[in-house]
Amino acid sequence: MKIVVSCSSSVDMGSGILTYCKNLALALKGLGHEVVFISPKSKNNRWFIINKIDFYEYDSELTEIEVLLNLDVFIQQLSPDLVINNDNCFIQQLAPRITCYFIAVGHLANYTIGSLLQINSEFVDMYIAISTDMKLDFVKKYKLDSNKIKVVFNGLYSPTLKKLSEKYLSVRKIKVLIGAEFSKRKGADKIVKLLERKFDNIEFHWTAGFLPSKIRGKLNVSNIHLYERLGKSDFSNLLSESHIILMPSREEGCPMLLLEALSNGIVPIVSDGIGSMKEIIKHGKNGYVCSLDKWENEAESILMDPFLLDDLETKSIAAKKLFDNSFSNSEFASELLDFKLSKKKFIANEIEVYKWHRNGRVKGKFFISIFNLISYRLGFIHKIGKLNFLSTRV
Repeated sequence: MKIVVSCSSSVDMGSGILTYCKNLALALKGLGHEVVFISPKSKNNRWFIINKIDFYEYDSELTEIEVLLNLDVFIQQLSPDLVINNDNCFIQQLAPRITCYFIAVGHLANYTIGSLLQINSEFVDMYIAISTDMKLDFVKKYKLDSNKIKVVFNGLYSPTLKKLSEKYLSVRKIKVLIGAEFSKRKGADKIVKLLERKFDNIEFHWTAGFLPSKIRGKLNVSNIHLYERLGKSDFSNLLSESHIILMPSREEGCPMLLLEALSNGIVPIVSDGIGSMKEIIKHGKNGYVCSLDKWENEAESILMDPFLLDDLETKSIAAKKLFDNSFSNSEFASELLDFKLSKKKFIANEIEVYKWHRNGRVKGKFFISIFNLISYRLGFIHKIGKLNFLSTRV
């Protein structure tokens, strides 16, 4: 099949959703499909070249109408068999013009990423929720048809293979990674409370990037290492060297970081908050699931266990096995493609046009940036008009 994968982040600038889209593109290509990646213009598109992925990058500096017109011409000429939209507002707006099977992947059940799913819902053939909690939110919050929603956990393509036993040959201190940003959703307050306690045999590494100076002062002790934002290579190296990862999120989908950790045999300590983490991790077998209300206390108890190091290697092997059996290579892509292709659909000549606030910081325009940020947080996607394709074509 000829498959379009679309994302709202440029290929060189993004995090979790972009990582999902890249892995999906590689997995689909590995299954023998022709993949075309649609995203905003990047400064460095080497990833496409290295992985031999066809792509179309649009200029975000153009008006909404110009982007939609250009994208429409490209898609009509491409004539794909399947479109998989992630968080790209332009592709979602063009759904009435896309005659092939259309899948919309929901990565969050809130913000504009969630409310985007409501746009042109009647033209979406299937929704993908990346956790059971998320599917329930899509039905309850956005009134989406439950029969059109399929739960498919994320996956990773080409996982890094490690000889796990080598990590435990001469361990003096257990290395604990915290990859969460400093936000309430990611449970940063829980992390700070945990790190304020005394641990003799633990070395913490937190790649939060920005931290308030007051928090940095509290955590200024020898066994806590704080990092600015790390590049992908540096972060991957730090991840592969770690024994445990902490993820006390209040809300997640199916976090790519958790899957990266499992692929390296790193033992997770997660929360039972909203999302798929509590579904993926089996407490005491391949990781630990702690109650969100008491997460810092339960995590402390685990980390203070005098037999923790003895158990880690066994749990590490179980974590890697879980990844290999359920999340590696192309399994998640195959599950996502488990549907019957529909016949070509009627093409609409007019669509609604919306203002997208996903990447809303505008250099030198403070108030516009604040407006975009508030709109994004509150899930507002503003309708700004209509586009009639018959009147704009020569």
